[in-house]
Amino acid sequence: MNDNTVTKQQLNKLIEFRQRFYDCLTKAGDAQFQLVDALLSNMKISSFPELSLSPLFEREWSSAYDAVENGQQASEQLRRLFCQQLPREGPVVCPLDTTVWPHPKARTLDDLVYEISPTKAARRHTAVVGHVYSILAWAQNGGAVGA
Repeated sequence: MNDNTVTKQQLNKLIEFRQRFYDCLTKAGDAQFQLVDALLSNMKISSFPELSLSPLFEREWSSAYDAVENGQQASEQLRRLFCQQLPREGPVVCPLDTTVWPHPKARTLDDLVYEISPTKAARRHTAVVGHVYSILAWAQNGGAVGA
């Protein structure tokens, strides 16, 4: 098999994955799909409104908010799709990173929790009021991280 054939197979596999991923987005799918593309584009994005300005997000800025607020996904179908990408042989290493987004003055936001978080200024850990986010990734070949 030559390099051109392998590259074509890899491209077809990526196209198939993207289509299956898109099929899991059951409401506001187009906007959600473009938001994911914008997030994965390697552009430095420091805020959500900035994300809606990405050239990969081809909609009005309000569609970004609508996609997050009202978008729906077939969660179990997505889990299966992601798990199918893991290797069938050898050890599977999945590092987990958890962080808290502080909201110290927010009193009415839903789902606020007290979470232990490192504090650079005090060089210790302290309780922080905020939202907790976790990222589970797959570390291929014991080093490089891939989603």
